[in-house]
Amino acid sequence: MAMQQTSGVKIFPPLIHVAAIAIGFLVEWAVPVQVGGRGFGIVRITGCILLAIAGALIASAAKVMIGAGTTPNPTRPSTVIVTNGPFRFTRNPMYLAWELICIGVGLLANALWPMAMAVPAAIVTRRLVIDKEERYLDQKFGTAYLNYKSRVRRWL
Repeated sequence: MAMQQTSGVKIFPPLIHVAAIAIGFLVEWAVPVQVGGRGFGIVRITGCILLAIAGALIASAAKVMIGAGTTPNPTRPSTVIVTNGPFRFTRNPMYLAWELICIGVGLLANALWPMAMAVPAAIVTRRLVIDKEERYLDQKFGTAYLNYKSRVRRWL
């Protein structure tokens, strides 16, 4: 059997979370549920902090991947397993960041449903992206990738 050249991921992963946030706001429009109440200031601040962490996580992961000579785009071939930077703590720092974005946007908007959509977005990302990436990396890098998987969790 010939080795697979790419992961086979067909969708740009951030689109999953952007769609989830949009669906969350549609549901929020139909069935509004605020999360902040009287403490909305702290909720908004927390949302901003989560968005800042997410942005830093995405930037850091992309920088480390590019510095290692591979691409952050899962539709392109991987050239190396990246295990430093945020990849020491999670195998999927960019997808984790997008989960934080769903929650941060919901907090910033004082809206429950965009935050709640983080769960289905994580499930869809796992099924349509992560599972394919892991099969590809396992096939391409073998024991080195299996060792990395045994040391570092998928999310946190």
